[in-house]
Amino acid sequence: MDTIFTAKKEELERLNPNEAVDFFRKLLWAEARRSGVPLSKIRVSHRINVADGGIDASVDDCDGLLDNGLIMPGHTGYQIKVGHSFKPWKRSQIQKELFRDKEVSRENLGESIKDKLDKNGTYVIVCFGQDLVEGEHIKARDFLIEYFKICGYTEPKVNVLSQNQLIGFLEPFPSLVLELKRYTLPFQSHEEWSNNGDMKTPYIPSADYEEKAASIQQTLRSNDKAKHIRIIAESGTGKTRFVLEATRPKDIAPLVIYTRADELKSSSLLNQINKRDNSFNLILVVDECSQQDRIFFWNKLKNQECRVKIITIYNQPESLEYDINYADIPNLTTEDIQKIILRYAPDSNVERWAEFAGSSPKFAHMIGINLKLYPDDILRPFEGIYDRIVAGYDDPNSEEVKRKKRVLSYIALFKRFGYKNSVDLEAKAIAKIIEKGYSDITWARFQEIIRELQKRKILQGVSTLYITPAALHIRMWTEWWDIYGNSFNLAEFLADIPENSPLQAWFYEMFVYAAQSEGASIVVGKLLGEEGPFRDDNYLKTKLGAHFFFALTQADPTSALQYLKRTIARWSKEELLQFTTGRREVVGALERIAVWRELFLDAARLLLLLGEAENEKWANNASGVFANLFSFGYRGLSPTEAPPLERLPVLREALNSESKERRAIAILACNEALESRDLMRFVGAKYQGLRREPDLWKPKTYGELGDAYREVWQLLRERLDTLPDDEPTKVVDIFLEQARGVGQIPDLADMVIDTVSEVAQKPYVDGGKVLQTIDRIILYASKEISPKIQQRWEQLKEQLIGNDFHSMMKRYIGTLSLFTDEIDEDGNRVNQVPLKIKELAQQCFLNQSLLEADLNWLMTNKAKNAYLFGYELGQNDQEFTLLQKLIDTQRTVTLNASIDLLSGYFRFLFEENIEAWENQLDALFEDEDLEVWIAELTRRSGQSDRAALRTLSLAKKGVVNVTQFGVMNGFVQKMSEDIFVQWIEFLLNSSHEDSASIILSLYNSHYLHKDFNRQEIPYLMPENLTFRILTHYLDFHENTVSKDYGTDDYLWSKIGKAFLQLYPEQSLRLVDEMLKHFNNFSSIVRGGETQNILNYITRKYSQDVWQLVTKYLDYPINSQAFHISQWLRGNDLFPAAQGMLTVMPPEKIWEWVNEDVDTRAQYLASFVPKTLFREEGQICLAREVLVRYGEREDVRNSLISNFSTEGWTGLASLYYQESRERLLDFKQGENNENVKRWIDDYAFILEKSIEQAKIDEERMGF
Repeated sequence: MDTIFTAKKEELERLNPNEAVDFFRKLLWAEARRSGVPLSKIRVSHRINVADGGIDASVDDCDGLLDNGLIMPGHTGYQIKVGHSFKPWKRSQIQKELFRDKEVSRENLGESIKDKLDKNGTYVIVCFGQDLVEGEHIKARDFLIEYFKICGYTEPKVNVLSQNQLIGFLEPFPSLVLELKRYTLPFQSHEEWSNNGDMKTPYIPSADYEEKAASIQQTLRSNDKAKHIRIIAESGTGKTRFVLEATRPKDIAPLVIYTRADELKSSSLLNQINKRDNSFNLILVVDECSQQDRIFFWNKLKNQECRVKIITIYNQPESLEYDINYADIPNLTTEDIQKIILRYAPDSNVERWAEFAGSSPKFAHMIGINLKLYPDDILRPFEGIYDRIVAGYDDPNSEEVKRKKRVLSYIALFKRFGYKNSVDLEAKAIAKIIEKGYSDITWARFQEIIRELQKRKILQGVSTLYITPAALHIRMWTEWWDIYGNSFNLAEFLADIPENSPLQAWFYEMFVYAAQSEGASIVVGKLLGEEGPFRDDNYLKTKLGAHFFFALTQADPTSALQYLKRTIARWSKEELLQFTTGRREVVGALERIAVWRELFLDAARLLLLLGEAENEKWANNASGVFANLFSFGYRGLSPTEAPPLERLPVLREALNSESKERRAIAILACNEALESRDLMRFVGAKYQGLRREPDLWKPKTYGELGDAYREVWQLLRERLDTLPDDEPTKVVDIFLEQARGVGQIPDLADMVIDTVSEVAQKPYVDGGKVLQTIDRIILYASKEISPKIQQRWEQLKEQLIGNDFHSMMKRYIGTLSLFTDEIDEDGNRVNQVPLKIKELAQQCFLNQSLLEADLNWLMTNKAKNAYLFGYELGQNDQEFTLLQKLIDTQRTVTLNASIDLLSGYFRFLFEENIEAWENQLDALFEDEDLEVWIAELTRRSGQSDRAALRTLSLAKKGVVNVTQFGVMNGFVQKMSEDIFVQWIEFLLNSSHEDSASIILSLYNSHYLHKDFNRQEIPYLMPENLTFRILTHYLDFHENTVSKDYGTDDYLWSKIGKAFLQLYPEQSLRLVDEMLKHFNNFSSIVRGGETQNILNYITRKYSQDVWQLVTKYLDYPINSQAFHISQWLRGNDLFPAAQGMLTVMPPEKIWEWVNEDVDTRAQYLASFVPKTLFREEGQICLAREVLVRYGEREDVRNSLISNFSTEGWTGLASLYYQESRERLLDFKQGENNENVKRWIDDYAFILEKSIEQAKIDEERMGF
């Protein structure tokens, strides 16, 4: 009886030449797969119109006995013929087929035919259009043999295949029969299956695709018995497509039949496969196959030996069976998902959209298609994807599926929710809300649905659950609002939400997607309206309310802006200054509102209002965000859709404001607008829920961009002379900072040069700064500007520099020094300044009127190279004839006075005549006008004991400030001992806050400055004085609350080490002083290099140090005892610092404890180093405490508290897990009951900590 798997003659007849060759190829592949012939031996060309030498297909070098006559031993060549016109039983047609119209001879045979016959192979004619009777078959063979013998082949092998034989060859391959019939449903061949719409989307293989596909292919190719491969994965993960791709190899695809489980059950295919006379070879792919169906099908097919393989696919987990091969589908990475989306939308912000697809390729295809076709509706349904995901293979209209969707849509109202353990109140609250509307969904039914959604991985998480992928979550959220939004009441809804739970915040966060739902959008408008929760302003000033407002802004920026105009726009400056909680969110909301062109002006004005009452220090405060709004960001980084000319009115208003704060913000914004080189912007503001991305402004032409820069530049230029206070200086700084970038725009270059020329004439402008700006432009921007503009810059430079003597003095000695004086255009250092100064000094000495003209300003801080000039002047003035003039002039200069020139001159005087140098300084000592300069003049010109005493006398008079000693390090290096001691004694008696630090610095310079990389101490430090300065520093900072010791720590420890090397007998005395100062949390002895001194002494004199330590450890425990105990324990929260208790003699520790066990045992447990170990020759103090005193509960508890004082990086759950594993590993070798009991107690606490940490981490989104 014929079935759908019975091939028919007319089906063979309708194949055209291309189709026949392609079909025969698949038949050969299928037979080769069945017979064990390697596919590499089969060759079938697609190019049927190319001369083939008389052969369309071939099988080469086939060994073994083959049973069905299609593939024969040795070499076989096939010539494929279609249609009724070819009649092989006619001599003329055989002759024409072999020789065309040429003479019958070997030379005229096709090359491929000769190749096969030469190898003793078989030549076969395959007739798709004829069904030969026996006589016709014999004639055809005889004609072939006759002609081949004429050509010299004595025993040629030939065969002729016609329709009946082809039908017989097809019988074992029902998949090929289906393809021949072009049959579609309910069964499909691999080719037909691959042409289904959902199978034609681009396939992006993951990194592990090859490995997982190869595993399936290996199972399908095995020939030992029937095989069942089971694929289980949640909907949308691409499991069906993966099976299609995995079965695509040419030896597998011809055997594949694809169907759905319900179609297979209602067909007769299983019965046909199980018939005894059946010879089917097939791979049956059954989709939507439940566990029950899988069991039924496998029972029917498992005894079919090796000729039947079955792959079943389903989306729900089940119990595993021993005789089934379970295969995993490939894991798509984020990059794989992005590649899928990019296939459809290559210009999209793929990182953003991939987040909504999760790991689902089906959702990735949906998003990609929608980005291409429906960019305003990214979540538009694609092939019923949402119903398919939620309903699975169940009837979408069934009550059970409807209940499932209701629960899922209510859950979707929250970003996530607690379900188990200590957070299950959140799930119960949601269930209660649902039950109010649907009494049939009880808590029990709710849990059943949650369990099913978890199994199918729609809900993921352990104790806190969330919907995945995000696209499904948002879709269910919008559906809820579209259905229930009209009757929503926020107060009633929130009444059932547990207090002190993040559930309410998670509810608010989802409103960023409200624009996707008409119902939700209406609700957002009401929430932001005058009757909404923000009506009294107070809610906005709470953390929860501010987060809610921030989410609502992204859903409805227009309503959010109107709300802010009704509220903060009316607050007083004092109210705005007091606005802290909620301020961050409002600033962020306004930044997002300003993105939209039609909302920009009002949003910017509100940001300016907040900026005027600024109370935040970070860069993205209201002032900073306002300024950033005016960045042109022409490289796709614009902060808004609004074109620059539409933004400028706000900037102009702010710059012309009576408010100093507003003007300052406007100046900052102008600088941001004029930035053209270092453009950078964070892109978060343009992503608002699923709203369309804003069309951020981009200039259509360079002229448009130039106009924008021109408007802002001219705005500042026009306002420059009318700005008050120091604001003009700030504007000039902007001009100079942005001149290079804006000046590179050809149409603006002249405007920039004119402006720089104008500001250079302003009396408040630093000419040197202007010149340096021009100099850098010429040096670095010469390749970026036209020769004409380059020339204008150079002309301006020469004009400002001038070429007279005074100009040269300003250039090389003053603040007009140029970059090009020190660096050439290739970046090489070519410092010309010293040589020029030498020349100028010589000219000034020879023509002292030149010096006279500039002398006053040479003695101010505007002459930055005056020291070198003064030295060179001295070298020219060998008789020191200018000395008195210089001193007299120094006395008269009061504004911005500097001693640099006189110091340089005195330096040469010191080198030439030290006595004259001393006498001049003695004379200045008596001069009340100049005595204030003596210390600095001395330090920079020379050194002597007489000068040191002079400086000390001035310090005692109060003329020299203590801080001036802080720069005398070089001065004290060669100072005599007794004078240096006088300096130190003076500083020891000083109460100045820096005096103790200065002492360390000077002491180090005097005694240890040559001790770099040496062990020997070059100068003998005095014992008592050194001890005094070390302890003085500790006493001086005893009550210091907070100090960054930095260099002091290094110097104290350096001096301390040298001191102990010289006077080791003072070690314990120094330790006792250090221990006394442990009472201060910020004491220098509690860390760094200084504590290393303490540790060094402790290791060397451990028993003696322990005796000192125990003086401070007894009850009551004060701050000093606590800090010492932490030093003994190892006071670093991280396991880096060794606790000094480990170096103390153990027997002395136990003696101390045993004197008062009730108090000291648990006390010791609180600071014993928190490490457990077993090492030969070492005592683990923590374990020993337990061995000796672990029967006491207070000791065990104290040790647990000790071990629980810790710090880590990364996830807490992982840290606790690793700690517990180490603890239990240690227990493995333990024999003491006290220790094992403590380990069990602590391991139990850690287990609870792990559980709670996992809950907390999950709720934070980790």
